[in-house]
Parts: sequence; C-alpha cells; structure tokens
Amino acid sequence: MFLVTFLLVIYLFSTSLYALEFSVIEPTVRKYFGNQVTLSSEQIHTGESKDVKWKVEAGGRSYFVRANTRENEKKRFLKVAKVGKLFGDLGLSPKVHLIDENKGVLITDFVEGRMLTQGEIRDPAIQKRLIKVMHVIHHSKEALDLIDNSSDRADKFKALGDKMKKKGWYVPEQLDGAIDRLLKISLKGHYKNRVAICHRDLHRENILIDSSNKLWILDWEAAKRSDPYSDVVATVFLSHFSDREELDFLRLYLKVGPNDKISEREWTRYLLVKAHLLAKKALNTVEGFHTDAAKGAGLTRQEMKILIDGGADLSQFPQAHPLQVRLIRTLRALRHVLDTPDILKVEQS
Repeated sequence: MFLVTFLLVIYLFSTSLYALEFSVIEPTVRKYFGNQVTLSSEQIHTGESKDVKWKVEAGGRSYFVRANTRENEKKRFLKVAKVGKLFGDLGLSPKVHLIDENKGVLITDFVEGRMLTQGEIRDPAIQKRLIKVMHVIHHSKEALDLIDNSSDRADKFKALGDKMKKKGWYVPEQLDGAIDRLLKISLKGHYKNRVAICHRDLHRENILIDSSNKLWILDWEAAKRSDPYSDVVATVFLSHFSDREELDFLRLYLKVGPNDKISEREWTRYLLVKAHLLAKKALNTVEGFHTDAAKGAGLTRQEMKILIDGGADLSQFPQAHPLQVRLIRTLRALRHVLDTPDILKVEQS
C-alpha cells in the first residue's frame, strides 16, 4: 500500500511539474505570438530528452515549443537551440523563430511529416540524400564555434571494464587489451582525429520526411565536436545495419565506388571511431543501473558471457533486464570491431 501511495505521489508531482513548466513559459510564448492570438498547446513526449515539448497552434499555424527552465541545463539547452537555428537557416532543420535564453524557451516551425521507415533508411536513394546533409553539417565551420571542444579517449574502455567488474558482470577479454592496441595504432600514425560538428544521433526517428519528400533533421541534443565518422557510426548502429549494409553506407559517405576498396587508413579510422562510440554507449548503459531494482535484476555473470561471446539468442533469456539487453547488443558490436585483425586491415573482398 505504501509503495502504491509513493508511486502515486511521484506521478502527481511529475505531472504538476510539467504543468508548472508550461505556466512559467506561457507568458513568453504569448508575448511572441501576441496576446490577441488564440493559443492551444499539446504536450509531446519524445525519447529521453530532458526538455519539455509542446505542439502549439497559433494564428492558423503549428509551431514546436521546447523549454527547460532549470539553471543547470541552460548551457546544454542553448547548444540545442543555437545549433538548431544555424541548420534551420540552411533549411536542414525546422526554422527557429525564437530563442529566449533567460526563460529557456525555443520556438520553431512544426514540420508535418513522419519518421523514416526501416526500409527507407536502407534505400540507397534516401541514403545519398542523408549523406549529402551529413556533408553540409560536417563542413560547417560556423557550427564549430557554437559547441565546446571535446574528444573520445581510449580510457573509456578501462572505465567500462572497471564498472562492469564492480557489478560482478562478465567482461569480454577484448576490453583488457583495447587501450594498448588503440594507443599503439595512434602512435603509428594510422589515426588522426578530424573534428567537425556532428549530430551523433542520426537514426530514423530523428529524420523526418514531409509530404514533398524533403528530409528534415531533428533534435540536436547529442551534438558535439567529434570525428565526422561519428554520424556514420550512429546511423549504422542505431539502424541495425548488417556488415554489408554498413560498408555500402560508408562507401557512399566516402564517395567510393561499389567495387572499390576503402583505403586502409580510412577503414582503420572508421573502426576506431566506432569502437570509441560503442564503448561510450556501453558505459552509459552500465551507469544506468542506478536503482536497487536494476542492481538485483537480470542475468548472471555466466549468462552474460554466453550471450556476449557465444551469440546466444536473447529471446531465450526473458529474465534479462532491458538495460542488460541494450548492453549485450552494444558489446557484441564492440567485440566485433575489436576482433578485427589488428584493427588495421581493410575489409576482405
């Protein structure tokens, strides 16, 4: 009974928080549209965003309102807003109408459309258009000035292994030697970081297609300075591409013919970026186990070993915690990368 009451209180608090958020930003929204305009709003829940979002009808048009009034979120929120405005002005994202830095309010056009299907994200014609957008993003020098510099380091492998061991989970042996291998490759000059602005979350749910068949890029929340391959890896991994689909997509990005080899230097660089991002994704998933319920749930160490190393069918382990399922899928992909001979070889024909 106590648990039910507690959960009810949490639910009521969360719903009142959203209502409070809207009451705080509503004067800003009304001021922009004019007090004489009839305003209606519909809250939108999307993904794991930290912001509150609404579809707003004003003056016969639809707008998207995104808000976050928390002081500790201001820097991240302004990044989302300013990067979105830059690419909105270029016609790649919905046009930004208002950025209120003090109130934490962003107003953009609301684009009527739908997310890409699994088939469309694999369609070479759609992929060519998406890659053309990627190239515009990656060559934007102005966007680089909007985001602080940051980098993915090899120590993420060590942090991942340490945290998994602390939880008593199985750690693939490939992680133990990964740092030395990556540093050796770096010292040999096989890998030089090239920095660009990257979306880093380009999966089909963040790519909208409208009635005129135009693609729109949504949600710049994960954007940062990174190697341009970060966006290629994100699309490949989040779209669950096969090895062949991955190579075809990478060839399109590099403008390499379907029967031509990818250079060893570029293939190595791509694999390293992929390894870093998968390690970071796995680390974030491990850190997600912060509740008592998650700590005591799921797979044993031996079961995780079977699933990661043996490739057993996840559906045969219904007791797996959702975060463990996500982690195992990520580690399988990471293990596949780290198993590449010396992580230096171009793919075999």
